[in-house]
Amino acid sequence: MGYINENEIELQGDPYLEVTKWNEEAATIEYNFCFPIAKSDALPASDLVFFKESPAFRAIKAEFNGNYAIANNAWYYLLDYAEQNNLKVKSLPTELYLDDPQSGGDAMNWKAHIYLPLVNE
Repeated sequence: MGYINENEIELQGDPYLEVTKWNEEAATIEYNFCFPIAKSDALPASDLVFFKESPAFRAIKAEFNGNYAIANNAWYYLLDYAEQNNLKVKSLPTELYLDDPQSGGDAMNWKAHIYLPLVNE
């Protein structure tokens, strides 16, 4: 966020977390925390920030209300839903955050959309 503020970059949507690796047994993830911005070749270089394009994907979706620290509960809900409905999914969720915890407020009012990508066949 510091890079975005220092360079006066306008966000083009809500921030999101993109899980790139999930080890359910060890309860660990690897992820990218992303801020959507307009594509530009004029952004200052950074050793801490990298840029990429995130393609659209088909997914099943859950709406999560509450503290983002436990939003992974929605991941398991989506996995169960996919299994019950014979949907093939990738276990790499994306969480789109609609509220900013830095702004304070009651965590029970925070909202996120959780997406679990469908496998293309």
